[in-house]
Amino acid sequence: MRKNVYLGNILLAAVTAVAMLAAVLCRVFAPAAVLPVLNIPNLLALCVIALVLEYYLARPGKAPCLVCAALLAAAVFALLPLAAGLVALDNIWLTALLGGVIYAAAKWLFDSVAQRLTSGPAGKAAAAITGLGMILAGQAFAGMLL
Repeated sequence: MRKNVYLGNILLAAVTAVAMLAAVLCRVFAPAAVLPVLNIPNLLALCVIALVLEYYLARPGKAPCLVCAALLAAAVFALLPLAAGLVALDNIWLTALLGGVIYAAAKWLFDSVAQRLTSGPAGKAAAAITGLGMILAGQAFAGMLL
């Protein structure tokens, strides 16, 4: 199989599509349910899930351009929440900018930390533990901002 440089963005689109589909189904079948908003911890959780899946599905190789990956992530976070009805048209730019920046930062941090942790006997669980730590750190960061 050929190495796909943008597999992370493809998996981000798939993970976000599944999350948006779940939100739409929840809105249809349980209209009184309160849905989570697209804030920093939730966007970071979607990005980290995609990064962990990318790590386990395709071993790290040549890293893509972070600017290109951020632009593709911004397109994903602009179009899919808009299609699901979670973001209004006037707030789409903020969601796209926030999603692109979060994905680029998460990819840079995840790749650098996962490369250093893969040696040793705990190398198989390093990506999942790193992802969990990044999600918790993102929640703490968002708590400090708000």
